[in-house]
Amino acid sequence: MNKKAELFNEYVSTLGNDIFSIQETQDDFDTVLFRSSLEVKDGYQVPMIVVLDNTVYSIVRIWAALRSVTAENSTKIADYINQMNRQFKSFKYYVNEDGDLVLDAVVPCDAEHFDAKLMTEIIDSAYAHLQEVYVLIESAVGYEMEAPAPEEE
Repeated sequence: MNKKAELFNEYVSTLGNDIFSIQETQDDFDTVLFRSSLEVKDGYQVPMIVVLDNTVYSIVRIWAALRSVTAENSTKIADYINQMNRQFKSFKYYVNEDGDLVLDAVVPCDAEHFDAKLMTEIIDSAYAHLQEVYVLIESAVGYEMEAPAPEEE
């Protein structure tokens, strides 16, 4: 595990909750992915990862709306993305190749200057932001996100 990942893992373990699954990728950058999810509204969970490697960047990535960008709503989503990206300095939205609306927060820092607490504060900030704007995301995508129905026994 790279040094930033070790520091982050050590810090989040002191918080007393085990919210991340950890995946070491064995790539050239010694990347470690800390996977979790965030509940953005009434049972609707979105995936999140913290990407820590040997580069000078650390990333918090949240998939705000999965497979939600279509030919029909792409203009409205582009307008939403531009509005949000102009308004917020700490994170940026984009659409990935799968048509997911993604929110990224990129933190430049090497292992010597890595601040695990700051990373959790960025997650908290992005979470609060998504809670506040999720109705706007649903408006941009054109439908309300719903939690999966409970499985019948």
